[in-house]
Amino acid sequence: MDGESEQVAIIDEPKLVEKLNNAKIVMAKSPASCSAILQPSDVGPFFKAVKKTLKHLNTDIWNDPATRVLLQEAFAIHDFSAAFKTKLINAVLKVNFVVQGFNHRDIISKGYQEIGMFPYDFSRVIGKCISKWTLNDVNMMKYYLPELTNIFIEKGKVEDADMDRFGILNRNLELYHCQTKDHLTLNRQRAMLLNYIPIIRERQDFLVATAKQREARAASAKRLSDIKNMEKDILGLTEEEKEAKRAEFYARTGYKPKQKRAPKRTLDVATDGFAKTARKL
Repeated sequence: MDGESEQVAIIDEPKLVEKLNNAKIVMAKSPASCSAILQPSDVGPFFKAVKKTLKHLNTDIWNDPATRVLLQEAFAIHDFSAAFKTKLINAVLKVNFVVQGFNHRDIISKGYQEIGMFPYDFSRVIGKCISKWTLNDVNMMKYYLPELTNIFIEKGKVEDADMDRFGILNRNLELYHCQTKDHLTLNRQRAMLLNYIPIIRERQDFLVATAKQREARAASAKRLSDIKNMEKDILGLTEEEKEAKRAEFYARTGYKPKQKRAPKRTLDVATDGFAKTARKL
């Protein structure tokens, strides 16, 4: 899997994760910003063949009435125009037809061979990197790879601190103008095991924190909107009436009125100037 949030979101389904674990299927996320060189479908012949076939697919052999009915039911809940729904359903049917035609072992295996993932080929993987590594850098990474692998299995991911310990250079500053990716959201961090329980908890904590931030922003926006509307409603009233309306509004809504800032200290040039001169003397 790559780091698309929709794909990483699969770990939010406990039942699905349990099924994968029971079947001894381990989900992993490829390193961030590396899909172009480490995604089997992108690098291998699969996507290339699919795109080429789609470009020249002119007949109606792709139409599947049973699947069309399912798609119509799925898209019924969306507020799209009838023309757009038809266009979208046709596109899905075409892609599904072509993908199924190339979804066989040889093409899938070729993609994994191209990136050097399986069978594993360290030279092929490192040779696809866009960074300029010296022979000493490559030999160091190769030497410490078994230890990094153990860390990966034990912690579910490898962080910058782990690489720093072994003297492996950090290219993030050069390529992405940031020191580390460890602090970024889960789907943008480097490679990790998505079945790893702490990773799942980290994802859940992130989602909870994000939801709270979203709620806080929405509440703040509503508060500002309510206050603006209230101020508009009392424009034609006297100052006493305005104060009464404001007091009633804040009591009813529970909002806290904005505290007035203390007036800035005014500078008496003559007095301050004399005092400064006296201090110097």
